[in-house]
Amino acid sequence: MNKILNSGELRVGTSGSQPPFTMKSNDGQLMDYEVELAKLLTDAMNIKLKFVEKPFSELLPALEKGEIDVIMSGMTITPERNLKATFAGPYIVSGKSILAKSQRLSALDEMGEINRPTIRVAALDGSTSQRFVEKLAPKVKLVTTKDYETAVNLVMEDEVDIMVADYPIFVLSILRHPDAGLATLETPLTIEPIVLLYHPTLFNYIIL
Repeated sequence: MNKILNSGELRVGTSGSQPPFTMKSNDGQLMDYEVELAKLLTDAMNIKLKFVEKPFSELLPALEKGEIDVIMSGMTITPERNLKATFAGPYIVSGKSILAKSQRLSALDEMGEINRPTIRVAALDGSTSQRFVEKLAPKVKLVTTKDYETAVNLVMEDEVDIMVADYPIFVLSILRHPDAGLATLETPLTIEPIVLLYHPTLFNYIIL
């Protein structure tokens, strides 16, 4: 805490590639929900805001090494993560869903069983979505990506059958690609709180 106060800035780790939580504008600036939330947080603490961009799977190791002070990147609570850091929130509740082309989604629904070696599934590397697939559908061919955009493109290019991730990204993807024939479930498969993950020494200060 003394280091943060002395430096006068809060280093916020983010992937910068998880809309609608974080993404880049056309001119390369970070934007979206968690970016605005981080600005409100640092304004309240009267310190400067510094974003540190890393692939999602590298954010928690960076927090443990002290390279960043907090993570705001669509991260959900898990017991494993809670052993390594502390959570504040949630500030939004999401849930797992699947994205596929409409015809493919209908075909999978008719088959009823997705856990087969012929099914190709994309998920964000190091995410709870990856673990969700590994646990519930261990037989599928899992393809992990460093960002959401890559995974969505794999679906649109028919290189994977479905993508598993948080529900909001799929709603946004359908809006961004109206002619791609994308579809998602009407309701998420799970309920997951999105939180701020931070170093334990920040606990008392952030609660205040």
